[in-house]
Amino acid sequence: MLKKLILPIVVITTLTGCRENAKTSSFMKGDTKFEQISDDFIKGYLAWRPEASVILGIHDFDGIISNFSKDSRENELARLKKYDQLLNNFNTASLSPKAYYNLRILQCGIKRELFNFEVVEAYTKNPMTYAGALDVSVYIKRNFAPLRDRLKSVIAIEKEAPVFFATAKSNLADSLAKPYIETAIQIARGFTDFLNSDLKTAFKELEKDSLMTVF
Repeated sequence: MLKKLILPIVVITTLTGCRENAKTSSFMKGDTKFEQISDDFIKGYLAWRPEASVILGIHDFDGIISNFSKDSRENELARLKKYDQLLNNFNTASLSPKAYYNLRILQCGIKRELFNFEVVEAYTKNPMTYAGALDVSVYIKRNFAPLRDRLKSVIAIEKEAPVFFATAKSNLADSLAKPYIETAIQIARGFTDFLNSDLKTAFKELEKDSLMTVF
């Protein structure tokens, strides 16, 4: 579906390329304004989703897990709505074709997040949201830092796990869909097995390090 959406964009951009060269300067102000908005949004997006940041190769939030407390979720929802409104009211006529398509992509991404918050209600009705949130496999799959530093990040996440799961218990509704519960249990058990076996093996070269005792 994404390819079907992108192909017409590529064709249109190619056909209008010559005409757009003459208009580039007139779009600069609008493009700059949109770039600032999108940069601000993405910074906040990744700060609230530190696990996604690590997966994307941005390591400002290594060893940090998401805060899904009620206040935190309400703040993030308000932020999503704020940027959704900003983009809805943006003067798209001031944008170059490339910036316009980027704006539309960002709009779709924000609306998807709003759908997750308000329609799917993932944080109150889906325990799988929490069961898989402490996946630390990225810290051994990718060699982005010395192994000892990555172990420190894993330990930091483990230390926050009790608070994280207490928040999950507080957030989730009293009545949940049985398939969601059963799948969440399977995910959680798999995560426990991973911590007790594969992860220990991955950090084997540090077995004599004092950090392994903490781990």
